[in-house]
Amino acid sequence: MCSFNVRNVKNDLVDAEDGVATIDWVVILAALTGLGVALVDVTSAPLGGHAQNVRGELQDNVFETAWTDSIPVGPSGEGVPDVLQTSGSTSDGTTDGETTDGGSTDGGTTDGGTTDGGTTDGGSTDDGTTDDGTTDDGTTDDGTTTDPDPSGGGTSTPSGPIVPTSNIQGCPDSSSYIADPVAKTGEQIEDNRIRVNNMTVGGATTNLVNCPGISGIGHFYANPTYTLDLSGMTDDFWRFQVHTRGDCDTGLVVQDAAGNLHFDDDSGNDFNARVRLFDMADLNGRINIWVGTYWGDTCDDVDLVIRVWD
Repeated sequence: MCSFNVRNVKNDLVDAEDGVATIDWVVILAALTGLGVALVDVTSAPLGGHAQNVRGELQDNVFETAWTDSIPVGPSGEGVPDVLQTSGSTSDGTTDGETTDGGSTDGGTTDGGTTDGGTTDGGSTDDGTTDDGTTDDGTTDDGTTTDPDPSGGGTSTPSGPIVPTSNIQGCPDSSSYIADPVAKTGEQIEDNRIRVNNMTVGGATTNLVNCPGISGIGHFYANPTYTLDLSGMTDDFWRFQVHTRGDCDTGLVVQDAAGNLHFDDDSGNDFNARVRLFDMADLNGRINIWVGTYWGDTCDDVDLVIRVWD
C-alpha cells in the first residue's frame, strides 16, 4: 500500500492532462474569491464606524472605553498626560505659547489681547462690536448710549455728590447725595427767612440708631431734604436756626460746613424739631438738612424754616 504524500497529490493535480487540475483550481480560486468578498462586506461597515470613533476620540483627546467613562490622552502616551500641553487652544484659553487669558501665544491669539485677524475675546472686532455688546459708536445692544471716549470730549460719570431724582434709602450721606443747592448769605436770610412750605416728609426705612456717627432716633433718607450754600456768616450773627412746623413727630439732622452732624427731635413746639447753632465759623459753606419722622410714617404739609439772628 502506498503512503499518502502531499507532493504526490500535487503532482497528480498539476500533471494530469484530462482537465481535472484546471477545473479544481478554478473551483478553489472562485471559492476563495467569494469568501474574500463576503469577509469584506461583513467587516467594512463596523471597521468604518470604528475608524470614525477613533478619529473623533483622538481629536477630542479622550478615549471612551468599556472599563471607564473617559481616559485623557495626550502626545506623551504615558498614563494620564497633561492634555493642556497639546497643540492648539484648550477650553480654558491655554495655548502652545504657555500663555493663558492675559498673555500672548505663538499664534498671536490671546483671550485678552489682539489677534492677527483683529478679533479678541475682550476687545473690539473688525466690525466694531465688542463681547459686552458695545459698539465703536458707544451704543450697546439694549440701546443705551455710552461714552466712547471717557477720557475727554464725552460725558463721563460725575464726581462728587449727585442730586437724585427720588429718595434714597440709607443713612444720611452728603458725600453721595445733595439736594438742589440754594446759595444765600447770612444777611439775606436775616432779612428774609427761608421757608419751604407744604412738604411731604417721612417714609424712610433707615433708623438713625443704625447709622454710625449720628446720635439720635428717627427714620431718614440718605439724600438731604435741603442743601444750602451759605456765606457771609460772621461774628455779627449769633444764632443760626432750623426748625419744622407740622402736625406729626418730625426730626432734623443738620450738617454744618465743617461736617459736624446735629440732631433734634422734639425741641420745637408740638413734637416739631429744632436745631440751633452758634459757631458762625462752621456755617460758611455747604449746609445739608434732612427732615425725617420719628416712626418712619409719611407726613404731609410740613414746613421747613431757616433763620439767622444778629
